[in-house]
Amino acid sequence: GEATGGLDALDMLARYRADFAFVGAGGLTADGALTDFTREGAALRSLMLARGAAAFVVLDRDKFGRATAVEIAGFGDGVGLITDAVPSRGLAARLAALGVAVTVPA
Repeated sequence: GEATGGLDALDMLARYRADFAFVGAGGLTADGALTDFTREGAALRSLMLARGAAAFVVLDRDKFGRATAVEIAGFGDGVGLITDAVPSRGLAARLAALGVAVTVPA
């Protein structure tokens, strides 16, 4: 598929508001930090989370405990996490403390 990024994408997205925002990420550290592989990717995901009236991160269990290079700002209160497995007790507690609601579809 096609993707867009860079300063033009950030500039364009900053002008829009969305009812829903769904983003992926490179990893979710054991202490609840959401991370990505590049500064550009992290900035784009952070902006998307901020611009969505309802914001969700979609991750599979393989990303739990993984730390990639750059932290994504804005992962906390009001952001939902949709995933395929219940996080470990420690990670679940950290996410709850951050205000992240976890959803594991049946």
